[in-house]
Amino acid sequence: NKSQDILKEAEITKEKQIMTRFLELLGKDTGLAVYGAENVKRALNAGAVETLLVSEKMRDRHFLMNCSSCSHEEEQVGKSALELTCKVCGAAMELSKDQDLAETLIEIASSMGSNHAIISTSTQEGQQLFHLGGVAAILRFRVEKH
Repeated sequence: NKSQDILKEAEITKEKQIMTRFLELLGKDTGLAVYGAENVKRALNAGAVETLLVSEKMRDRHFLMNCSSCSHEEEQVGKSALELTCKVCGAAMELSKDQDLAETLIEIASSMGSNHAIISTSTQEGQQLFHLGGVAAILRFRVEKH
């Protein structure tokens, strides 16, 4: 179908434009481009993200662990949750949330008024995002690194 092909091409062109902008900001070391789950989540929570970029192939999970004894919370990102001992009291941590990381980040982005784009890996730019950890962001303003 010709109209579907045109729409798909327009979508890929838009993805390439967003990724090109991200890579230019990253290359110029402006502080307005971040990548990796931890950096992106920090920027999202600070309200600094203009556009969240998520690779269509990102498969990481977001885990929330709670201490059964003192209610201390910890977050983990990865393929699977690790067994944890509470850093506060030494008791066992229990898994209280297991969600797709992309879903978690998109929810935060939406709640903060940020745009998001799912980037396909069919382009070189999309492959670059996947190899940068599958998640990145173009920022409205710089966020201090911790």
